[in-house]
Amino acid sequence: MTLGRVITSFATPDVNSRGLTWDGRCLWLCDEGTNLIYQLDPYTGNVITSFLSPSTAPRGLTWDGRCLWVNDNDIDIIYQLQPDTGAVITSFASPGVESTGLTWDGRCLWIAESIIDLIYQLDPYTGNMITSIPAPSAESRGLTWDGRCLWVCDNAANMVYQIQPDTGDVIVSFAVVANPWGLAWDGRQIWSSNYTTNMIYQHEVN
Repeated sequence: MTLGRVITSFATPDVNSRGLTWDGRCLWLCDEGTNLIYQLDPYTGNVITSFLSPSTAPRGLTWDGRCLWVNDNDIDIIYQLQPDTGAVITSFASPGVESTGLTWDGRCLWIAESIIDLIYQLDPYTGNMITSIPAPSAESRGLTWDGRCLWVCDNAANMVYQIQPDTGDVIVSFAVVANPWGLAWDGRQIWSSNYTTNMIYQHEVN
């Protein structure tokens, strides 16, 4: 195994890709230029469906097993959405002023804040902060959860880190192509979206 080796890749449907998530079968991607959220075939990259995000600046995207969540960087709001229509189920304010990556750990939401380099755990019913941990470096973007640990990508260092969710300590890391943004965990490997290359990559980690 070569940690972080690209297994497969394909082009994004637009050129301002941001958040990325996995629903157990497909990838989902949000684009800040079109404000669209896309469901993608992970084998071909073909668009299965899409709908308009309620956010004017969608940055983070995650799947909770039933619904999608997306955060709006302009007005610092997190939305829970119906995946078939994009209808808003609930929403609340996100902490910080530069929210980026978003993920679900099976019970709570996590969101990255790239101004003060913190990652927050949030109550999904109220939006209240449960705890916070330091990000591994500046310019945190994508977040994902592998069932035990968090993964975060850094847009300045061009790195992906696996970190302890209680302390933020780095477990492993690997370099990626410049300007990664979204991250997703498919149960075995990590996917990343990149707004410079306009590509989505699957990386070997197991």
